[in-house]
Amino acid sequence: FDVNTALQYDASEIGFPVRNPSIPEEWTPNSGSRATIAGDSGGPATTVGYITGTGAYLQLTQTTATEQLLVPFVAGEPVYASGAQNVSGRDWVVYGEEGSRTYWVSDFGDVRILLGGTATTEDFTTLAATLDVTEPLAP
Repeated sequence: FDVNTALQYDASEIGFPVRNPSIPEEWTPNSGSRATIAGDSGGPATTVGYITGTGAYLQLTQTTATEQLLVPFVAGEPVYASGAQNVSGRDWVVYGEEGSRTYWVSDFGDVRILLGGTATTEDFTTLAATLDVTEPLAP
């Protein structure tokens, strides 16, 4: 899966700032998709998935939809906030429990970013920290 081409295409088509973070060398991009989150505060969403160095899955979803619509859309069911993480001064709301599929969501202003998967807290933190310093792609 060519994550660079996919996210650059989405940046030119989707109408909001899209980020393509640098990932650790041992991670492999393996999937991507685009969807529309329905509802008055919904919007387009772009998702890419990575296999981390430990073989776990971690997805990155970027959207203009609200957090309240984004999380159940990605999870496929209602999921409730279970905590918070602060990475590089940015707050992330954590949904789900350790040992199951977990979701982290942060508001980047024009965009909400969701990280989700079965990866370790360390992997979530790595991607969150990288996103914080990643400039959006030029459309």
